[in-house]
Amino acid sequence: MQLIVSLYIDEQLVLPINYQYILQSIIYKAISSGRYENNILHDNGYLYGKRQYKDFTFSCINGKYRVLGKTIAFSGMISFEVRSNNPQIIHAVAENIKKSGITFIKAHFEDVILDIKDKSVENENITIEMMTPICVYGTDERKHTVYYTPNEYEFYNSVKSNFIRKYNAIIGVDPEYDIYLSPKIVTSQDCVVTKYKGFYVKGYKGVYELKGNRKYLDFLYQTGLGAKNSQGFGMFKIL
Repeated sequence: MQLIVSLYIDEQLVLPINYQYILQSIIYKAISSGRYENNILHDNGYLYGKRQYKDFTFSCINGKYRVLGKTIAFSGMISFEVRSNNPQIIHAVAENIKKSGITFIKAHFEDVILDIKDKSVENENITIEMMTPICVYGTDERKHTVYYTPNEYEFYNSVKSNFIRKYNAIIGVDPEYDIYLSPKIVTSQDCVVTKYKGFYVKGYKGVYELKGNRKYLDFLYQTGLGAKNSQGFGMFKIL
């Protein structure tokens, strides 16, 4: 399920250039203020061993903007999208924003347009374009984080492994079949480096082919591809 959040900026809304944490905080606050069961996302999330998974992802802010040094200034009509495999999460976010408005740091907005959609994936072979980067990483022998690129086998194998763990954590069973991701149009310009809570994170946009059982592709459409989905990574649209 999807929630489109839209609002009009009379003058301008100035945010840090890396504003994903601000959007994530807005979503968490809305969930914790709602009636979502046990606030599982604020506690440990869905667990697979020592790994935690949160059943949502979100887009960048869409709209007119200017980059001003280390900040980004939005004006006019802006919007962002939240997706989740669990309708309770979407309704909790929508209900809280409808009741309390939305606050970006110190800028508060009451007049917010909310549009809930229930788009699903209906095919087993889809061409996708990343709306936010796919983040895929592992650790080397020194336990340093290594971000994989779409030129490496580990990139696609890790996307598959992440899907299996995430599906098991959220749904409660292992998927019966694999999913397959392959590049169609991916260049060096699709590499995106951002900063989250003081740490640099690397991911890749681009156009890919995604194959698998329809319900598994739909699960990924709602929750995101790769890692760090609840930090604003892995959302895609179907071409």
